[in-house]
Amino acid sequence: MKNLTSIAARAALVSLVLGGLSFVNKTAAEEELPKHGWLEVRSQPPGCRVLLNKREIGKTPIERYELAPGKYSVRVRHRCYQSLYKNIVIGRNEPAQAIFVLKPLMTTFNFSASDKDGRPLEAIVIVDDIVRAGEKGVYQVPLCSKRLRIDTQKYESMHDELVLKRRGTTYIHASASGVYRDPDSTLIWQKTPIGGGLPWKRAKEFCDRLILDGKTDWRMPNRDELKSLVKGCKLKYRQHYCPHNKGPGKNGCYWPQGLDGDCPFGRSPGQFWTASGNDSHANFINFGSGGVNAFLKTSPYGVRCVRGDIHMKTKDKEDFD
Repeated sequence: MKNLTSIAARAALVSLVLGGLSFVNKTAAEEELPKHGWLEVRSQPPGCRVLLNKREIGKTPIERYELAPGKYSVRVRHRCYQSLYKNIVIGRNEPAQAIFVLKPLMTTFNFSASDKDGRPLEAIVIVDDIVRAGEKGVYQVPLCSKRLRIDTQKYESMHDELVLKRRGTTYIHASASGVYRDPDSTLIWQKTPIGGGLPWKRAKEFCDRLILDGKTDWRMPNRDELKSLVKGCKLKYRQHYCPHNKGPGKNGCYWPQGLDGDCPFGRSPGQFWTASGNDSHANFINFGSGGVNAFLKTSPYGVRCVRGDIHMKTKDKEDFD
């Protein structure tokens, strides 16, 4: 009986020792495991900024980013697409994936076209090889659209690289009116202007987005550049106007004969904006009288765009009268 008790005791002791060894081995194996997990982030399109708990950690794709176990917020951002986020859980020695498919941000552009006489022109507008418009109007397109093509039946296709505004409407006008090359300077002018009806900001946007003569670097002229177009009018001391509509241009306008347009004295079609001014007012020139004046930028005046080197005064506040 004593022997049996001794044998049972020895068996229990062996079992306890073996169990302890098993526990020690298991703990050692666990200690060998990494104490962190991994995060993978992919997006369509790639190249999105990745924010982890509001801290930027790189751009997609992110293949293996080590993190301590826990809960995290992952957000992806791209200037051309809508932002997205997900909440994820990182486990020890475990990978976690965050995959995003972003929708493009949309914006609007207002399109119009005119023929060589300034009359409305039907055109097909193609943005990034997708037909967007068949006539003038407001259209919605992805914010980061790159290419614009304008097709008409009467004229060659016009092309432009698109730069659209994220907020508000971008105005685009295509004109087949032709240009006037000033023989006394390097400036090239829009032959047929937009006569009246645009506040200063819209007029500036019109010139910035004008496609004419295959060129896109049109702009609103500063005061001295537009004054250089005044012909046949020499203002004397204390004299503000020349005789109404007695200039050498068409309809008696005080501009060269090669330019189109009308200039009824004292009415907006004959008054053209310049880029010179301050926060609230800008200079304009009345080509029915040759006079220079200034008024609120919210007023509806005309605009004749220009391109070429700026070789006259350019600092608006110094130009402003």
